[in-house]
Amino acid sequence: MPIGSLPELLEEVRKGNARGELLFYKLLERHCYPSVRAFVRARGGQDEDSRSVFNHACTVLWEKIVAKQFELNNLTDTHPHSDQMRAFVMKVAKNQFFNMIRSKGRIVYLPDDEFAGLKDANVPTEHVDTLYRAAWQVTQEMEEPCRSRLSDRFAKKLTYAEIGRSGHSAASAKAIRNSVVACVLALLAKVYESLTTSEAQRILEDMAEEAARSMPEPCKSMLGRYYLEGMKQTMAGIAGAFGYKNEHVARTAKYECLKELSLSICAKLLENPETKTT
Repeated sequence: MPIGSLPELLEEVRKGNARGELLFYKLLERHCYPSVRAFVRARGGQDEDSRSVFNHACTVLWEKIVAKQFELNNLTDTHPHSDQMRAFVMKVAKNQFFNMIRSKGRIVYLPDDEFAGLKDANVPTEHVDTLYRAAWQVTQEMEEPCRSRLSDRFAKKLTYAEIGRSGHSAASAKAIRNSVVACVLALLAKVYESLTTSEAQRILEDMAEEAARSMPEPCKSMLGRYYLEGMKQTMAGIAGAFGYKNEHVARTAKYECLKELSLSICAKLLENPETKTT
């Protein structure tokens, strides 16, 4: 039968009509793939990456259509590149692309508006709950003084100086901060290892990226220059770019930035009201 509109085409896809499926893919190829390719290429990806994430997005959309979980808001729309359709394909493609680069150990920073849209896309609530419960459980299982240090800093919100004065033996704020940082690094490693789903791990990685993006300068730019694929610089280059005397001074500054980043991630985990959910 002739297929004269997009709603009719979707119906043929639901029925498993081979011709309808071929036409559907060609329409997505023509009207959606260029946007996917432009997004991937602008972020250092290759054409094969573009094709891979686009095909994945098409498969997800096809499955949604067959399961009758995707309907066009405007049934008179005869264009496959409607905002609704394009938005769905782009959302899935973006998620797949960032999962791909994470699996390869690369770090990518999105513009703020894109990151805000991506971090909440297709994230089931149970995976978020799993992450926060894991953080709380690991904290309770840590040995002293870490359990008390983390509770004092992130639950009771004491300053480092206040924590130092509250112990049996006085300690400087600097010493307490170093102790908290060591505990935080151990906590984050154990939380990541304890997560049993890739989705929960991805949420933690997204949280780390968001925290990095929120850091004040020069930490935000320094970490970007050191870890960002395509911008990666040596410590000598970073020292020159940020006016540090030598590589050693720049490396010390970078380490301090990483400490602050770890503290920020931990704060998001332990200060969240869902953390104590049982």
